[in-house]
Formats: sequence, structure tokens, C-alpha cells
Amino acid sequence: MDAILRGLGYAPSFRYEKLRAEWTDAKGQVVIDETPIGNFCEIEGPPRWIDATAKTLGVSSEDYITKNYATLFADWKQETKSPATEMTFKK
Repeated sequence: MDAILRGLGYAPSFRYEKLRAEWTDAKGQVVIDETPIGNFCEIEGPPRWIDATAKTLGVSSEDYITKNYATLFADWKQETKSPATEMTFKK
């Protein structure tokens, strides 16, 4: 796929790694992502289901993070002054 996308003129813009665990009740999903910059919980589904599930988990709407991983990584780099160029686990 990398060769195909490059052949079409695309270039990588952001690379990241995560380990994910998922739970569902058939209405939505709760996922836990372990990333190099921290662990994040994503609640995915219809808006009312998200709000109800978050409340059940003790998370208020003021605590919601709607940023994508590229933005979270950029924020983390700025806060930590890290020279990292990719959000990947050490190898």
C-alpha cells in the first residue's frame, strides 16, 4: 500500500503506534489506546450514547478531548520539548 500511495504522489505526513483494547454493547464502543505519549479512552457511538456512557464512567463533558492523535502529539512535543518526529514506541 505504501508503494501504491507514493506512486500516486502521496507522502507520509504522520506515523503513530498504539495498542488498542475494545469493548462494545452493540450500540457503541469504548476503546483504550496505549500510546507512546499516554493512555487514552475513546467512546465512539451516537452522541447521546457517548454522553451516557461517559457519565457512567465518571467522565464529564468538560473532560472530553476531541483532538486527533497528530494534534495530541504536537501538543505533547511542545510541552515536553521532545525532539521526536513520530509517535512510535521505542524499539
